[in-house]
Amino acid sequence: VDDATPLALVDGRTARLAGRSDHVGRRPVLVGALLFLICGALVLVATIIGWNGTADSPDLVIAIPGLAFSFDLTGNVDFAISAGMTVACTTLTFALILFARLEFVRWILAIVGALVTAYYIYAIIDILSTDGGGEVIAMPLVSWLLWLGATVLAILPATGRAMRRRQQPSG
Repeated sequence: VDDATPLALVDGRTARLAGRSDHVGRRPVLVGALLFLICGALVLVATIIGWNGTADSPDLVIAIPGLAFSFDLTGNVDFAISAGMTVACTTLTFALILFARLEFVRWILAIVGALVTAYYIYAIIDILSTDGGGEVIAMPLVSWLLWLGATVLAILPATGRAMRRRQQPSG
């Protein structure tokens, strides 16, 4: 939009009448979808790597959602693998659907993101409370930051506005 675009007073605010690009308003949705895709892919990779409970990369495997509860519930990594695959597939599916700007998808991802973010807070505290936990804290911390960022972006009012499609003038 250049300075020559006419202005109008709408609801007490100045707005451009023409030349507003629709793609600028979609950025929060696109960034949010990309963040959720990254989160889902990270969980999927960590879950696949830790599939059998023995991995060459414990730093990545420790970032599987549900691992902090797994040994208490099943005595092995089965619960974490199930939880990780569920989180990854749900997130990846709905993140792809989010590109279509469906409002309910944003809230599904926000709920999943809030649950996973809360889990990572618990997991980080649990890891740091064990001896030598600081050595493997990097991936859970990175995962928590990614999930937190995606979740906050999903619930921002700007994202809600970006979800609404521009109405074409009838006539």
